[in-house]
Amino acid sequence: MRNSKYKHVLKWTMLTSLLLAFSGCFPQAKNPVLVSDVSSFYLDDTIAQAKAAGVDYRAVLNAAISKNRKALQTLFGLTSSGVFKGQGADSHASMLWTLLAQWGDRSYSEVLASEPPITRQSVITFLDFAAAFDYSKTYPLTHRLGKHTIPFGG
Repeated sequence: MRNSKYKHVLKWTMLTSLLLAFSGCFPQAKNPVLVSDVSSFYLDDTIAQAKAAGVDYRAVLNAAISKNRKALQTLFGLTSSGVFKGQGADSHASMLWTLLAQWGDRSYSEVLASEPPITRQSVITFLDFAAAFDYSKTYPLTHRLGKHTIPFGG
């Protein structure tokens, strides 16, 4: 009898936890890719590498998150500059992916299409790395802007 009562309580505790997680009590459960403050991301290497190139990465990224076109163009330019290496490049790729989700395919691709071919290709390569899946159906306009050399799912 005691064991069955324990299972009942455990079942309801788990169900309640799941309901809370998906009911909106935790904002990150609703849409984890839309951010307004980058302080929670590990960007130390990215920030240092951008600073060496004369760019305040955190400020530019926050402006890009707020849909500032010039800030997004600055990040695109940094992508093709070769300034990012190792963890800095990994984190920057993740931020480009986050910005694609934030801006949406049409707006992001319009800004990216206005960039020089080398910049477009660099951004596409970084997005391919960060995505790790074929995003041609999710973000077709952006996907079409470059060649894809990273094999997805492999």
